[in-house]
Parts: sequence; structure tokens; C-alpha cells
Amino acid sequence: MQIPAEQFKERCMELIENIQKNPEDITITHSGRPVAHLIPFLGKKERTQEIFGFLKGMVEIREDIIKPLEEKWKADE
Repeated sequence: MQIPAEQFKERCMELIENIQKNPEDITITHSGRPVAHLIPFLGKKERTQEIFGFLKGMVEIREDIIKPLEEKWKADE
């Protein structure tokens, strides 16, 4: 949803109540340009599930990641 700042100012409390019932992002614009983003608050449990562990099983380490590279860099010259 996108709303001009003037309308947001008038309907702020209504929009906050609505975002609790129907969680959707609201982009607030000024002169047609986005200036702010209102997003629903996610509880700690929901945030943790989204952020931590979402890439589990996506990375595979095939070699020693600590050993130096044998490649010469321009900075070494």
C-alpha cells in the first residue's frame, strides 16, 4: 500500500490498527517520492525464525578456508 504523507498524518492511528489485523507494508510518500516505510512488528520468535538458519544447508566448504591463497596480488608486488 502506498499513501501520501498528508493522508498518513490524518489516518495514522487507523492505519496502525489496520496493520495489526492485516499485516502489510505501507510506503509513505511526499510529492510522489517514497520517504518512509511502515511495516508490521514481528515478535521475537517470528524474527528469529526468519533470520537465523534460513541458509542452513546452502553452503558447502570443500577446502581449508584459512590457508593462504597461492595467488599473487598487485599489492604484494
